[in-house]
Amino acid sequence: SAQLNPNLLSDAEIQSQQLSLIALSATIDQNQNTALSLEALVPNLGDVPEWNYYMGDAQAALGNKKLATEYYYSCSERSPAEIDYRSNCANSLWHLLLESSENSSAALTAAEPNYRAWMELAILTQNNRGLVETQTKLLERWFSTYANHPARLNPPLEILNLIQLELKIPSSIALVLPLSGRLQSAGEAVLDGFLSAVYLTSAQGYSAAEIEIFDSGALPIELIAEIISTENFDIVVGPLDTENVESFARSVSKELAVLYLNKVSNTEYRPNTQIGFSLAVESEAQQAAQTAMLYGHRSALVLIEDSEIGERAAGAFAEDWIQEDRQIYDIVRLSDATTLTKRLEQSFHVDQSESRKSQLQTLLGKRLEFTPRRRQDIDTIFLASNSTLARQITPTLAFLFAEDIPVLATSRVFDENSDSEDNRDLAAVNFLSPPWLAEAIQPLEQSLSTRPLELQKLEAMGVDAFYLGRRFEQLSSPEFRYQGKTGSISVGQDGNLRRTMEWVRIDGEKMVSANL
Repeated sequence: SAQLNPNLLSDAEIQSQQLSLIALSATIDQNQNTALSLEALVPNLGDVPEWNYYMGDAQAALGNKKLATEYYYSCSERSPAEIDYRSNCANSLWHLLLESSENSSAALTAAEPNYRAWMELAILTQNNRGLVETQTKLLERWFSTYANHPARLNPPLEILNLIQLELKIPSSIALVLPLSGRLQSAGEAVLDGFLSAVYLTSAQGYSAAEIEIFDSGALPIELIAEIISTENFDIVVGPLDTENVESFARSVSKELAVLYLNKVSNTEYRPNTQIGFSLAVESEAQQAAQTAMLYGHRSALVLIEDSEIGERAAGAFAEDWIQEDRQIYDIVRLSDATTLTKRLEQSFHVDQSESRKSQLQTLLGKRLEFTPRRRQDIDTIFLASNSTLARQITPTLAFLFAEDIPVLATSRVFDENSDSEDNRDLAAVNFLSPPWLAEAIQPLEQSLSTRPLELQKLEAMGVDAFYLGRRFEQLSSPEFRYQGKTGSISVGQDGNLRRTMEWVRIDGEKMVSANL
């Protein structure tokens, strides 16, 4: 790089250049002595107006994000005559607060109204749930409260997009569901959830769009796609079953926005305006793998029911898990309680321990006091099974001296219609639950719906589908997060939405947070 002649620079410009180099070094090397170097370079902080800007960059590069927001905020509050970096500082401050509320400074929140306003605005922007109109109404209130705030005078892009989103809410929706035939009960559950959200929207005084319903169980899906393609719908929601999704994707106009209620293949005929939203077990398996990784586990035992769902769960878990020297020690396919005990004895080598005991007793000719030992290198268990098999896990692990191994399970292990006494057998299992169920924290024998739990999940899916359809423009952003009934929903790279659910466990007769 070209060398600057220091004789041509003022003292302040030399100091500014040195600050820039130190901040750049922090970004590249993440040098823990950055802060000390900066303070030694410029002991009188007021001499160089760029101080807070570069210190913010340096602290952000070091991962000290809370401290970085303090420097950025101080920089953003300087007067224009004193510093030229205000907008850069405000932008950096905004994105740190938008990334996580944990990046905020408690001291500045309590002492500085403008900083507190930045934090409130970031939380408001992140709080994507339900009606977008509710969100924009809160935004109007914020603008009124902080009329002279920098973000009021020069709103961040995310705020402008949120305001514009209300203008792009669909006014006509085609809803494609199986309302007859094999999947009728599933289609009706989704429909009830969808229409309940429509009713609630109208009850709050907002336009809920015109909805035309197509029964994919009664009409050929290609015919439905042709009809919809010739009419003026703003968005299509559905179909629900896998085969119809693929056929519909090949047949429908590529100009239409479509929120499929199942996974979509990332193929050349699917445009970016067509997105998949499903309750597939794969997303739960991936979340289990990520959680186990977070806790540093490296050797997993995979227990699955002997079914297609079990195989899909195992495949998704393995895809995320097998990297960086992590391993799957064994995959146990379960069909009944008898095979469960036998197969786990083999996996934990308890049967070998019992065999050694018998050999020693025969050799010595006398009875031995002996406690079987299991292998010790399995540090986590992934469980994907129905509730009947899952309730056998806790007593079986206790019998095999393996009750200390953490068990992470998919949501299917819990059945709210089972006797509460039976569900206590899940006490050692941490399992995923959709927010609408986890947040209820109610006794297990109480139920808010007459449908089985798996169909209640589809009702919740219908609710989320309605609200996501109204926010469809946001689904093009990789940073988008939606707090839905079925989970925290984000945008995947494969054209499908991903769900993150709550980790819960059974405590007595209640479902409580697992606090993982």
